[in-house]
Amino acid sequence: MNLYLYIPPLSAHPPSCLKGLIAGEMRCYWLQNNITDFKVILSKFLDCHLDRGHTINTLKTIFIEAATVLDNCTLASTITTKQMDNTLYIHQTFHPNGTKPFEMYEKILRPSLTYDRMIIALSRPKNLEDVLTQMAFPSHPEIDAQDTVERLKVTHNPSQEKR
Repeated sequence: MNLYLYIPPLSAHPPSCLKGLIAGEMRCYWLQNNITDFKVILSKFLDCHLDRGHTINTLKTIFIEAATVLDNCTLASTITTKQMDNTLYIHQTFHPNGTKPFEMYEKILRPSLTYDRMIIALSRPKNLEDVLTQMAFPSHPEIDAQDTVERLKVTHNPSQEKR
């Protein structure tokens, strides 16, 4: 298993996945290393993405954005409770050719809504594995998990199965 095979540029992942990966890794490198090691590791990290087929111009933009966020570590503390209360959350399944939530918000929603911020959560679409491996356990609010396991043992006896 090669853990250094990062997201390729022609992947159907949302662009935010690559941005989040780079920002998260950069933050980890910064917190766990001194400045000299940080520069070396970050250079190797950039090389891995170039080897995957990304262009230096695309990566440069993302790395600069991530570094800016890293420099402004106090960003989370500057968001007030009022801003958090007045945030529009949009959740949708990602598709490379699907709707663009930011464009939809700017053109359609913003003129009629008064939100301070917008947060978009993208989820991946269901794949074949999700459909084939769906499994649900019987649940009841008055029965705890141990009781459910015991009932399953009683109702499912492998020795009674026909062969």
